[in-house]
Amino acid sequence: MLNIFAPLLDDFAAAQPDFTPHRYGLVTACDGGLIEVSGLAVPVGALCRVSHGSGEPLAEVIGFRNGRTLMMLLGDTVMLRPGARVRPEGSPGMLDVGEAYLGRAVDGEGHAIDGLGPIHTRQEWPAGGIRTSALDRAPVRESFDTGVASLNALTTFGIGQRIGIMAGSGVGKSVLLDMIASGAEAEIVIVGLIGERAREVSDFVARHMTGEKRARTAIVAVPADHAPNLRLRGALLATSLAEQFRAQGRRVLLIMDSLTRVAHAAREIALLLGEPGAARGYPSRSRQRAAMAIGKQMTISPQRAAILALPKPAPKPAPNPAPNPAHIRARSRARRANLRHGRPPLIPAMRGGGSRSPKARPPQTNPRRAAVAGLPDHAIQRI
Repeated sequence: MLNIFAPLLDDFAAAQPDFTPHRYGLVTACDGGLIEVSGLAVPVGALCRVSHGSGEPLAEVIGFRNGRTLMMLLGDTVMLRPGARVRPEGSPGMLDVGEAYLGRAVDGEGHAIDGLGPIHTRQEWPAGGIRTSALDRAPVRESFDTGVASLNALTTFGIGQRIGIMAGSGVGKSVLLDMIASGAEAEIVIVGLIGERAREVSDFVARHMTGEKRARTAIVAVPADHAPNLRLRGALLATSLAEQFRAQGRRVLLIMDSLTRVAHAAREIALLLGEPGAARGYPSRSRQRAAMAIGKQMTISPQRAAILALPKPAPKPAPNPAPNPAHIRARSRARRANLRHGRPPLIPAMRGGGSRSPKARPPQTNPRRAAVAGLPDHAIQRI
């Protein structure tokens, strides 16, 4: 019986008493998902607790205007009233990380959604990552085994590399990511399901949270019906978990499905703040937030590979689908025409649709594999 309360007792023992006066502000305006608070000066990215009739939901600070703090609720504005008290909570700019997330499925706030009780951890990691010098970035020299033989042969991934899988809706990006998550050769697998349907989230959790895979997998799931800032925080949480495990020297695979919906969430926040759309309707702030969400730096120990799904908009996409940060070093594009011919839709050669730079792919150590990877597309399709 005592073992049940042991994590809670550990949290009480590690907690530091805070004797500073508690600050609070008051809600003065609410316009859709944007609320204005007076009398509370907290930094951008800080979380605050709003006290009103239906509970105490969290709100995130997204900006300032005319001496007031602009916040966005992580839930609904139902029953929100003028004059509601708002008080800061937690450490601004920090996210909880740690071993406690392995084998668990959580939402964008880090709360468990798998029904196995709360997650107890005292470790934190900066939401924006730890910046390093450009000279500390390690070259991609070692191949990464995805567990999919055709990908290993034709589209070799490298440890420390970021790969973007681009295709239209319904072509099979999520199916391919599911295969990679199951068979990849990695110590830790972090999966961010951002903007997906709730049914797909439950199916993914049911498949991957069983057997031996459970102990090495952590899932951050924020469905499409959640607030945009919560979807963005989910992407940042998944990236922070991967970076924290990588800093320990462990081989980590980060899967983000999908980066486009992360950019959509950042666009909603930027437009709510009044920033005009720039490239294809995406304000510059949304592109910066999307770039921050996919993992900023690969340090001297390139122990992480990142695979990102980017659904292409219809009808005719621009050469770089929505918004596609330059942080992605290689791209793999799937063709819908392959479905009509009965071929696997998501196994094209990297040369066919992605970057043609030799630095976009790790060196081929196997001569036979290098020969196949150098073939043109029409020859590969006949193999």
